Amino acid sequence: MDLRDPDQIFQFLQLVGGFASWSYKSIEDSLRNESLKAKALFRDGILTAMIGYAEILPQKEAEIFFLATHPEVRRQGFMKILLKIFSQGLYNRLILEVSSKNQSALRLYEEFDFKKEGVRPKYYPDGSDALLMSLNCLDF
Repeated sequence: MDLRDPDQIFQFLQLVGGFASWSYKSIEDSLRNESLKAKALFRDGILTAMIGYAEILPQKEAEIFFLATHPEVRRQGFMKILLKIFSQGLYNRLILEVSSKNQSALRLYEEFDFKKEGVRPKYYPDGSDALLMSLNCLDF
């Protein structure tokens, strides 16, 4: 399901944590100028997982800005479901960056066959590197 409500997106990212760079204003502005799109999974009316991204056209690519799962339903496969839906047929290629310290995200991306394309050394405030990764969806 598409999400267009900045309140819902902001509150979910605050609940999940780790997305301090996404202020309410940045979410609201990005939704308004359509540089941010969001899709979500709900279970029993509760937002369980969300993906925020930008479309890169005409290449049919998407840059993933955030992937988030509700803390109470982590490790239950919701992110896998969302990534699987997102990687099949919507885009030719997905790109993202992830902290080198985020081992659970790295395992998920490797399971989906994302490939490391580059590194931004000491990119994050904690000193961790940003790993640049991509998935060729045509091979999926």
